[in-house]
Amino acid sequence: MDTLVEECIQYCHKHMSAIVATPCNMNCINSNLAAHISDLFSHNEADDVMDRKDKFKSKLFQKKIECLFNPDYKNQDSPGNASTLYRCGLCLKLLTKDTERKISCIPGKINVNPRGDITYTHSRQKSWEVHDLSLPLVCRQKSWEV
Repeated sequence: MDTLVEECIQYCHKHMSAIVATPCNMNCINSNLAAHISDLFSHNEADDVMDRKDKFKSKLFQKKIECLFNPDYKNQDSPGNASTLYRCGLCLKLLTKDTERKISCIPGKINVNPRGDITYTHSRQKSWEVHDLSLPLVCRQKSWEV
């Protein structure tokens, strides 16, 4: 049975635009199956799916974004991840642990490390949550594309 499921997932990956163009209900695809299908798509491939009625494309993006917030998930399309995403309370920029020392903050928050490299010190905004960013985007655009 597992080989049949894997074969169907591979088929869906190769023919998703044709599948969503047919008069079928894609709501029967559960979350786990959608996650397996989305793992096969690169970001560009997911974006290239022609889904006029949005039967499945938003699920692809939803699963892609969920994976970005998983600290253990590795993908060559997204070498970093967003599990450490936060907003700086001073400059209001969105940062991750990987980017916080590279992106400038307000003047006065610049440091020089022992190797002579310029680094920046940000202050995490305690009241901000990632849902504050994602939910309005989804509601406004009816899409998981950010």
